[in-house]
Amino acid sequence: MAKFLVFSDLHAYRWPAFAHLSKRGVNSRLLSIISVLKNILQASKDNNCDAILFAGDLFHTPKIDVTEYDLVARQLRASPIPIVMIPGNHDEAEAGPHYHSMRALVGKGRILLDPREGCITKQGDTVIGGIPFCKDVLSEMKAIRGADIILMHTGFAGAQAGFDYIAEQKKFLQASKLYKYDYRLIIAGHFHTPQLIYKREEYPTPCNDGVEYPIRNKLILIPGAPLPHTFGDVGPRGYWIIDDKRAKFTKMGAPQFVKLDPSRESHMTVDLLRSLIAGNYVHYTAHSMEEYKMAHEILSVDAVGFSITLEEKRKKEANRINICLDTPRLKALKRYVKANPMHKIDNDRLIDIGLNLLSMAESNA
Repeated sequence: MAKFLVFSDLHAYRWPAFAHLSKRGVNSRLLSIISVLKNILQASKDNNCDAILFAGDLFHTPKIDVTEYDLVARQLRASPIPIVMIPGNHDEAEAGPHYHSMRALVGKGRILLDPREGCITKQGDTVIGGIPFCKDVLSEMKAIRGADIILMHTGFAGAQAGFDYIAEQKKFLQASKLYKYDYRLIIAGHFHTPQLIYKREEYPTPCNDGVEYPIRNKLILIPGAPLPHTFGDVGPRGYWIIDDKRAKFTKMGAPQFVKLDPSRESHMTVDLLRSLIAGNYVHYTAHSMEEYKMAHEILSVDAVGFSITLEEKRKKEANRINICLDTPRLKALKRYVKANPMHKIDNDRLIDIGLNLLSMAESNA
């Protein structure tokens, strides 16, 4: 197998949170993303890679700003290393892989795998197949029969999808359903946390900077995003170097998203506070106006971008919970009661009262 640099989920976009305009009027967070892309392309050259593999979500929205497209395209066209790409769900202009924002990037050294451009390519002695984001990955496996490496953009059941969310079994693809197909390695974009799924192992393997992981047959590599995009993106972010025997993860030095509430940190010192803030995007919870002013002074100097909330305002939303639109009423109530325990009141009784109130509200609506 040839040697590849692997990454995914760049999400190039003029992100508004914590951003400012440069002297040339360019969004600062977009420039940070372009800097990461430039460093990745340089790393592929430094590591003597045969090609770069990208597993989808190059852009954050199909309605791309001219500046976003120009900056990304210039970097890709300047790369001396071939780039094999597939579109992700954020790249697509419709509910399917036929129309998307990446086709215009096709050219010398830039290979796109989709139903219109072709789903198979060969780099060195390695055959690479591509399945862009779609509703049924299994039905597309026949089109890339014989591929050593498969690029796809999909979530896997049991994998870590975000800060505190493990993908549910019913809503995401189960890795075991792919094992009957003939392939060496699957590289799957979509989830932003880098991890590996080894055949017959119960849980995904999280990654650490600089560690080399063995490549066994039927391995699924989730490269994750090369930099964090929101507060949900916690943990290491970077790129991978892979060959026929090993996969090595390298962390990149992009700004992190940090939430700070010093009242909950028993050993918080000013030096520790500054180390957590330095070079990052920070949301700080202050508990007095004096603390607010102190935090503002420090954040203004050390943070790349920041916001501060006074505790009085935060308390108004403290008893809220996050639920999906299709969350059953019973599940939502149980989650609320668990998050907001009421002393001397039986939880089951409280849930019954809540369900009765919802039923009454529906009947009177």
